[in-house]
Amino acid sequence: MSSLLAKSIRAGISVQELYASANAPAIGPKPNAAAGRASGLLPGEPGFGEAARASGSPPNAVGKARRFYRRVGRRLLRLLRPLAAPLLYRLDFRIRSAVDRSESAATLRSIDAGLIALSSELAATRLDIASLMGAAKLTARSMSALKEGIEATHRQFLEVAGLRKIDRQAAERLIRHSKFLYRRNVIPLGHDVAVHTEEGYLLLPVEDPALLIAVVETGNRLEPGTHAVMLSLLRECDVLIDVGARIGGFTLPAARCVGPGGYILAVEPAPRLSSLLRRTVAVNHVSNWVEVQECAAGETNGTAPFGLSQRTGHNSLLPAEDTLQTIDVTVRQLDDLVAAGRCVNLVKIDVEGAELQVWRGMRRIVAESPGLAVILKCGPEHLQRGGVTADTWFGELTSSGHTAWKIDEATGTVSSLRPSGLKEVDTLNVLLIRDHPLSLGLRVI
Repeated sequence: MSSLLAKSIRAGISVQELYASANAPAIGPKPNAAAGRASGLLPGEPGFGEAARASGSPPNAVGKARRFYRRVGRRLLRLLRPLAAPLLYRLDFRIRSAVDRSESAATLRSIDAGLIALSSELAATRLDIASLMGAAKLTARSMSALKEGIEATHRQFLEVAGLRKIDRQAAERLIRHSKFLYRRNVIPLGHDVAVHTEEGYLLLPVEDPALLIAVVETGNRLEPGTHAVMLSLLRECDVLIDVGARIGGFTLPAARCVGPGGYILAVEPAPRLSSLLRRTVAVNHVSNWVEVQECAAGETNGTAPFGLSQRTGHNSLLPAEDTLQTIDVTVRQLDDLVAAGRCVNLVKIDVEGAELQVWRGMRRIVAESPGLAVILKCGPEHLQRGGVTADTWFGELTSSGHTAWKIDEATGTVSSLRPSGLKEVDTLNVLLIRDHPLSLGLRVI
């Protein structure tokens, strides 16, 4: 097809030359040969007219030849248009091939290669994610198995605890008692006995075998619930007044709790017990912050008869039935034993029915100590010996804004107490506080 087109173009050019040579004589003289050779132009080419004029050729001949050339070219193009279409398609194909081989094509191919590489990386990432998800599922299964194992162990522990009917506190008490029994030391000292406890040595009188046996068997935890409440209320550097301190069963643990920065006033009127208490304080090296006062605490200062019983826990300003001897002792108000302005954190009162007398002698301390807590023993027998009713006892002790709570000796918890509750038990320890027990770290039932 391309050779046919070339032949047609050459034929058109030959026709033009023949037509120009055939009509040249009629138009004008033959162009100057020298001018033709000098210009090097053919009829119809740009500049041919100027060359012809320069050589003397008429301009009309040049215009006619140009118009003829244009008509022949247009007709020839119309005739060749159907034959040129395949050539144009082939030319387009060759152009596209040349473009594919150009630098732009190489760039496009590099981009395609990069896209393929990114696709491969994406596929690899998807595989990694799938493997990680598998590992996560495996880890989740492992954690689930571990959790089930822990829960199974916990259930077994609860079953064992249920079968043995033992709770955490009971277990701790059992462990503590076992350690005490393992390390128990009872040292005879003539008329006295030194008993080892968790806080140190207590000196006890041999003439009170019931007290001696109880302290040895319990490790100085005759009233474990009250001990727990007392130690929960005390902090380092606190101030405690122990009225009716006896052998120091509460004084020594409190001394360990408040430390050298604290202060403890132990009040004990019985000469035998106060002497043992001073020795206990000295033996345990707490005498720098523990003061022993050999007197009774009461409503007014003076002297009063004091009954000594076979059981030292029954000694009192209000003699009991088992009183063996009565002696005169000094009675002091607690307000006189504690310097004015000194804030007291806790007062423990165990005076066998004379609690209101002690309370009336410490009104200044109560007023100057907003966080004061008081632990005191009470019961129907105490009320009867003191000659007061439960309502009177209750009303006077709570008139300063304190509320009464009953201490459970078995669990160390406290519960709300009403006046009628004093008649339901033989004896109990009562906690008087202004704040709610929960705010002080106590457990409430």
